[in-house]
Amino acid sequence: MVTDLHLTSGNSADALIIGGGPGGLSAALYLARYNRNVLVFDTGHGRSTHHQTNHNYLGFPDGIATVGLRELGREQLARYDNIRFVHHRVTAVSGDADRGFVATAQGGHSWHGRAVVLATGVLDHFPHFPGWEQYVGRSMFWCITCDGYENRGRDILVVGHTDAAAGEAMQLHSLTDRIKLLTNSETNQISPRFQQRLENANIPVIHDHIRAVEGSEGYLTAVITRNDQRLELDSLFSIQGATPPRRPAWHRSSE
Repeated sequence: MVTDLHLTSGNSADALIIGGGPGGLSAALYLARYNRNVLVFDTGHGRSTHHQTNHNYLGFPDGIATVGLRELGREQLARYDNIRFVHHRVTAVSGDADRGFVATAQGGHSWHGRAVVLATGVLDHFPHFPGWEQYVGRSMFWCITCDGYENRGRDILVVGHTDAAAGEAMQLHSLTDRIKLLTNSETNQISPRFQQRLENANIPVIHDHIRAVEGSEGYLTAVITRNDQRLELDSLFSIQGATPPRRPAWHRSSE
């Protein structure tokens, strides 16, 4: 069964997996099935904790909520007594493949492993306005593959100021012709080539910022810009980039 460790020093395992989302859980499953002892460090944050339903995963005809996927993963891993969980954020990793690794958490607690797997995922850059978190995965998305099909024929606002945002708008155009693009930035870095493609597709580009939104219970109905434009919408696709979360500091063992 899966066990949760108390924060005591000296715990060891064959592998330390930093991240408890689908990637980290999958890594733990495979390693456990090779009869390796595994520690999974899970802080309970990340994409798989949003209000998201994935409809593009084979084997789930009605879709699967990301939090439900995590729960199913934990249930599956509970069958392996060589997997343990630590609910703490790793702040530093030291060591190398020859000497092994030490993961250190806040408070100085440490764990030892022969290998380290980083499965920390990414942080998506969503527009920030009061209560923005409740809209993520309900009416504010980041992935056309995951959520584009469910938004076909709807009013969509793409938010972003680069060719990546323009490309997303063009891809969404195959699903709906009711699209606007809002840069939400001081600069508009969309190239002339993509500007022309957007114009040809009748997708207006609004160079302005989000000042406020209208909506409730996670569902947007309008965005209000700084210049007082009211943009009605059913869904918002944020293409403002993503970055890795703050990774543990890495210290290689001295010779």
